[in-house]
Amino acid sequence: MIPIVLLVIRISFTTASENEAFLMDGDVMIGGLVSIRDSGGINKLMCESDISTLGIIRLEAMRYAVKKVNKNSKLLPGLKLGIEVRDSCGIETRALDESLQFITTRGSESCGFKENKGKKFFGVVGDAVSLTTMASATLLRLFKIPLITYGATSTELSDPNKYSFLLRTVPQDSLQAYAMVDFIEKLNWTSVFGLYSMGTYGKYGFAEFLKMSKNSSFCVASQKEILTAASEDDIEKIIQEFNQTHRNITGIICYCDFQDTKKILQALEKANLTTHYQLIVSDASYPIKTKNAIIFSPYYNFSNVEDFYNNLNYSLLHDISNQSHNLLLRDKSTWETNPWYKQVWEQAGFLCKETDNESFKYNLSSFLNVA
Repeated sequence: MIPIVLLVIRISFTTASENEAFLMDGDVMIGGLVSIRDSGGINKLMCESDISTLGIIRLEAMRYAVKKVNKNSKLLPGLKLGIEVRDSCGIETRALDESLQFITTRGSESCGFKENKGKKFFGVVGDAVSLTTMASATLLRLFKIPLITYGATSTELSDPNKYSFLLRTVPQDSLQAYAMVDFIEKLNWTSVFGLYSMGTYGKYGFAEFLKMSKNSSFCVASQKEILTAASEDDIEKIIQEFNQTHRNITGIICYCDFQDTKKILQALEKANLTTHYQLIVSDASYPIKTKNAIIFSPYYNFSNVEDFYNNLNYSLLHDISNQSHNLLLRDKSTWETNPWYKQVWEQAGFLCKETDNESFKYNLSSFLNVA
């Protein structure tokens, strides 16, 4: 007889979800989802890339809004609004993991979840990415938790049967596509090229553009999908192919994410074609400012937020980030800090082991200028 030995190994997983979050405690809690990091990492499967300046801007905008609400005694008399913001990284599975944190802390005995933190989330704000918003909205809907997205534009999200607990504050892709088509007709272009990022945003966004342009005065001569792992060289090959087959076409329609648009501009510069091509770009690339690109964005800059950013100088962020890097080790009822500040300044080259704070009073608003 051969003895059979069963070895049971208990593995404990500790994810970033448990350790990294921005918290402002309050009597009424809402959740927040922001792509603090882009997907990045190995094959864009891991949340390992640098901190996104755009992500920090959005997080600080949330903090600014909550503080404004709490300063107005007429909005929530006798109550303090709180928020817990988590990093979705622009990845579906990560967004689901982070959304689950708002559900488990909310509590639901019927589904096996326990109230382990004593907080109830009344809603979630986020995300800016359509793909992650779809994932979060699908999960949160099961628990009747409303989700308000500040940037997801996919037309698919307009389906009330699938996303009955979702509200968005920006126009959907079909309206944006209509405006882009109208603008191109005003330019009297007869033909354009099309580029779009792999994924729901690029695919469905460009499909809306094609639908809107069917009866227009111009045609789409050629179109290419930018693969997730595409390099600057890969995109340059696409540009060269466009240039060789239709030299007379100078317009490129781009339904691309921010990183892909940056690579396109770099590829054009490398190929010495920056003065030849003009880009009509969708909203995902709105932080980019360049002479050869027109960006159709539903976002606006509010001047009254500038003072808020101007007061976030180097010394302040350095002191805050040094308090602690793990929210779980501090009293959440009194502590407010951004766990990603230190990483922001380190990757910007502003932070080193021995630093004279008075010598490095950098203005955050200038660092956040991604032009």
